[in-house]
Amino acid sequence: MTTIFIAHARQTPDAELSDYLHGLAEELETRNPGATAARMFDLALARDDFQVYGLKFGWDNWARSIAAVSNAATRTPRFHVIVVPVATLPGLDERGSAGLPVGRATIQIIDHARKAGRTLRAYVADRRLGDRMFPIVGARTVEGGSWQSGWMLTVERAVRPTAPLPGAQP
Repeated sequence: MTTIFIAHARQTPDAELSDYLHGLAEELETRNPGATAARMFDLALARDDFQVYGLKFGWDNWARSIAAVSNAATRTPRFHVIVVPVATLPGLDERGSAGLPVGRATIQIIDHARKAGRTLRAYVADRRLGDRMFPIVGARTVEGGSWQSGWMLTVERAVRPTAPLPGAQP
């Protein structure tokens, strides 16, 4: 089973999170023919995971655990994929990339995930886009940004937009 961490903003309303989860499940099933989201994927919301682990171990240790911790016996990562949900995608530049503003917690998780070699994706809820999963290929600090939006993730259109996620087998 592929475990997916949904790195949403803390202030994301419940109704919006529900929409993200429903749309993401549909997208996962489309990208992984023969798989059903409930059977093949374990989706974890940042809010829920923080309540269980973040309050217990502290902010920095929690952020590190999202990407870096593996089961000692099986060497299976706690989360195979980190997904950052966004409502819409800003315009793509001539290279097919766009920037997405994120906060401190998300950038910490992304940094740890990149170092650990985890799969990183942005999921765009806007159904008008044909492809709604974009690889996260970089991150940078935004001058004058706050802890809620002081960083920018760079996403690109995937070369193979229908590529399945790691570990997803029907």
